[in-house]
Amino acid sequence: ETTALVASDPVKLFTADFSLNHLSFSEDGTLLAVSDSIETSSKTVQKRTRIFDMKTRRFIGKPILSSAACFVDNQTLCAITLKNQVFSVVLIERDTQEVKKILYTAGPGQPFAALYSPCFIGEGKVALIAANGVKRTILSIDTEAGVVSSLPEGDAPYAIRYLQSIKSGDEYV
Repeated sequence: ETTALVASDPVKLFTADFSLNHLSFSEDGTLLAVSDSIETSSKTVQKRTRIFDMKTRRFIGKPILSSAACFVDNQTLCAITLKNQVFSVVLIERDTQEVKKILYTAGPGQPFAALYSPCFIGEGKVALIAANGVKRTILSIDTEAGVVSSLPEGDAPYAIRYLQSIKSGDEYV
């Protein structure tokens, strides 16, 4: 006999520790991108994003080497990667982990030093935080056209650390 799940009943999905730093559901709620850090055999810390299937309650596929990611659709993730002090916002095919497109980069000699906290904001767009120390702004990137826009300088919240979007009706807020 199975009992119906009530929305208020907590359900353990997986065990997480202090290194968990970003969660992002797919638009239909069937998948969850889980970003954390693990210690490698060489005692370095590796950032990764894993995909958790909400129906089977299991992690699926191989981890993506990314500090944080969000779903653009159920097959595509927008991920932030770091290599040689350069942050990249990339579109990654979920199953093959192939980089489909580089949307934006930050690092030495560029307008921003770091990128983080991507979230899907609907209509093929993602938003994320771009930072130079505590001076930060929110970028919006059209994943199809590659057009990047940012909040006017005075409108960006001071030292913002996390960005999240929620779908309310047909609109993201």
